[in-house]
Amino acid sequence: MRVQIVLFDGVEEQDFAGPYEVFSYAGRLSGGAAQVAFVSAAEPRVVTAAFGTRVAVAQGWSPAEADVIVVPGGGFGRPDGPGIWAEINAGSCRTNWRPQRGPVCSSPHCAPARSCSQRPG
Repeated sequence: MRVQIVLFDGVEEQDFAGPYEVFSYAGRLSGGAAQVAFVSAAEPRVVTAAFGTRVAVAQGWSPAEADVIVVPGGGFGRPDGPGIWAEINAGSCRTNWRPQRGPVCSSPHCAPARSCSQRPG
C-alpha cells in the first residue's frame, strides 16, 4: 500500500505526524507492504506547519502512484491565512479526481478538504 501525506503551509503538526507514524509502523510490521511519504501539492519544498515546524518535503504528489492520499487539516479557522483554504483557493486540490470509496476524515472540520480527497477513477 502506497500512502502519500500532502503537506502545505499551515498544516497542523498532529494531523500529519499521527498518520505518518501509524502508516510507518504498519510498514514495519508488514515487512514493507505499507510505504508512506510526505508530498507537497506541487513540487519539493520546505513546508512551515501551523506552529512553526519546518518539514523538507522531497517530492510533489502524484495520485496515480498512491493507493491512499491523506490530506491533513490546518488553517480551517483562518480562511485568509495559510492552510487548507489557501490550497483550495490556489487550485492545489485537483478538481478532476473522483473518490474511489469516499473521503475518510476524523475531524468535524474536514468538509473543505473533501475536494482534495479524490483520485483518478
